[in-house]
Amino acid sequence: MLKKYLKKDEEKDISLHTDAEQKEILSYLCEIHGLETYSKRYREIITDISYWAESDYLTRQAIKNSKPENTNKIKHVLLDLLKYAAVIDKSRGIIHYNIALIAYSQGNQKEVDEHLEKAKKLIPELIQKRLEIEPIWKNKDISDKPIVS
Repeated sequence: MLKKYLKKDEEKDISLHTDAEQKEILSYLCEIHGLETYSKRYREIITDISYWAESDYLTRQAIKNSKPENTNKIKHVLLDLLKYAAVIDKSRGIIHYNIALIAYSQGNQKEVDEHLEKAKKLIPELIQKRLEIEPIWKNKDISDKPIVS
């Protein structure tokens, strides 16, 4: 399904990890970071997943989570996903964006800036759109600054 959104040169990258492998990788990363409930979810889920969508899901869980240690664990799952897995550039951009969201919820401006910059380099137009519609940025001046020239 994701292939219809990719350019021809990106289609080959999607085959680096099958859906089952993406589930296994996410399960593994959640497990090593002490997120057993999420690890079990990935072992048991029967629908197709993508790193992009799961990054969005995990980020929402981290932001609304009342336990700071779990928020940090989820952020580290995403950081390790970038290091460990073969992820296409569009998904890498979304993962960086989501790490920035988590960092913002933690008050870590340096990390916000670092990951937003990486996301902008990978997918500038999409990141601009997300900055404009994401409620968490509404009180932050970055949403007023165009990043696409």
